[in-house]
Amino acid sequence: MEGNLATYVNNLKIVTFIFNLIIFILFFKLSLKSFTGLFFIGVVLVLSGNITFINIFMYILSMSSLGNYKKILQGYVFTKLVLFLVVICLGYYGLNEIYNINDLNREVRYTMGFTNPNTASMIFFDIAIGLIYLYPNNKKIRMTICISTFLIYYFTDSRTLLIVVMMLMFMIIIKDRYYFISKKIISNFYFISCGITILIMFFSNQSINLILNRRPEIMNTFVKVNELNLFGNSIYGLNISVDNSYLRILYEIGIIYFVIHILLMTALMKELFKVKDYLAIKICISIFLYDIFEQFTIAHGSFLIAFIIFFILRKNNFFESESKRKHEYLYLRT
Repeated sequence: MEGNLATYVNNLKIVTFIFNLIIFILFFKLSLKSFTGLFFIGVVLVLSGNITFINIFMYILSMSSLGNYKKILQGYVFTKLVLFLVVICLGYYGLNEIYNINDLNREVRYTMGFTNPNTASMIFFDIAIGLIYLYPNNKKIRMTICISTFLIYYFTDSRTLLIVVMMLMFMIIIKDRYYFISKKIISNFYFISCGITILIMFFSNQSINLILNRRPEIMNTFVKVNELNLFGNSIYGLNISVDNSYLRILYEIGIIYFVIHILLMTALMKELFKVKDYLAIKICISIFLYDIFEQFTIAHGSFLIAFIIFFILRKNNFFESESKRKHEYLYLRT
């Protein structure tokens, strides 16, 4: 985004950050241990200068001050769904800018009113996994998501959305015991996704490069022209971008946060196995796969993962609460 629109969006992120900070200060208290850990993560994020990740960090803190966690997620998902439909309507009636892409190999790709076809797909994917998580046994919602996915694919030609949603639906069908058998592998699926990124970068030939819409070539160029450092390049900006969340996090936010992120994702998967929440495990796998070919986590914050991480921190007594953790065992049960 450029010009006034970009300024508006960035200012809105700052206002959101202040709002979350005020809620956190008014309604929550931290122990010294909790404050030390969160302060360290906060300093790393501030130094990185990435406002999206700083906001997600504040979301987690804000949620820790509220009680009904299911309503928090419902509010997020349905607000995003309404705004998603609003943008599509504005685009249909020509009331916002249209950035349709004329691709020589893939013909016209429609943005549906967003700044990029992949942006529309990523926002829909975020809504879809939220709805699946909230209503795990609702077959009508799943069917609606599948139909909507094909419709969005028809207009945007976003293959990542189509493939990952279909894989998620397939994973949901597979019985949970098969995931438990593969516990050690799945617990480290974030590492596997990082490994797939490396394989794509260094072992792709010309045919694979064309099939993946030149992503391997762009990944290699991205690594060559951007500097790798402890706190990333968010403040000064990247020389070029790339459709891969792992490389974006590593180069944009830095080595320190990338290590923290790996540890959080690994702890997340192991904890989900402990509480036997296989639906959340399947959703996390789908997010990790999406991140290989898109900027999902880095661009949209992957709110659902942040939401689940909060519950893990809460369950492991990372936070202190004046309510004596009355809702401690509402994790994924409400």
